[in-house]
Amino acid sequence: MATVSSGSTFNVSSGTTSYNDVIQSGGVEYVGRFNYFGGGIAVSATDNGGKIYFEGSGAGSSVLIQSGGTAFVDNGGTLSGGTVKGGGVISAFYQGNTANATSGSASVVSTTVSSGGTLQVMSGASGSGAVVLSGGTEYVGKFNSYGGGTTTGDRIEGGTLYVEASGHVNGAIIESGGTAYVDNIGVISGATVQSGGVLSAFWQGNNGRDYAGSALATTVGNGGLLT
Repeated sequence: MATVSSGSTFNVSSGTTSYNDVIQSGGVEYVGRFNYFGGGIAVSATDNGGKIYFEGSGAGSSVLIQSGGTAFVDNGGTLSGGTVKGGGVISAFYQGNTANATSGSASVVSTTVSSGGTLQVMSGASGSGAVVLSGGTEYVGKFNSYGGGTTTGDRIEGGTLYVEASGHVNGAIIESGGTAYVDNIGVISGATVQSGGVLSAFWQGNNGRDYAGSALATTVGNGGLLT
């Protein structure tokens, strides 16, 4: 267990498993670091406003991101069973032509997005089995910010899903109180809209969005809404 305070850096390298780390505001933890060292495993870490990186085959399990904390998953990193809430962000991406360029992808699995939390799945990244609760937000691509990755089997249980900028969502379930917005070349396929859920595919031309989104092979249950 490590407590990573402001201005401090903690490294978890290949062959190492670290449990119950706490990353405070201004602290940084690397679970693997591109071009420096391969990643180990971080289990049950809590990020209270710092930054935690999963790179170079680094893996995280049951990590909690809250209070302004950010988890970056890239360059072959994986994060499973993470929870993000209260202003926290989990961001999975591939930095193609930057100093972090790599052929490795990024993966986020079984993420719980609670109120105030944000999950971002960007170009080159994949996700599966996210649960987006009331007040939580998932972006699979974001207009004017980043291209979208691919997710499978997400459940929108009262929260909001945005599919934009070539993002692709497969087999999502939109439950009561949940809303999915699909625009700007975003694609959602095989979705199920249950009673009280909303799936909206549209084109916001006057807001600079030049292309509509697509909803393919969608199942709308009794009380669900597809627009």
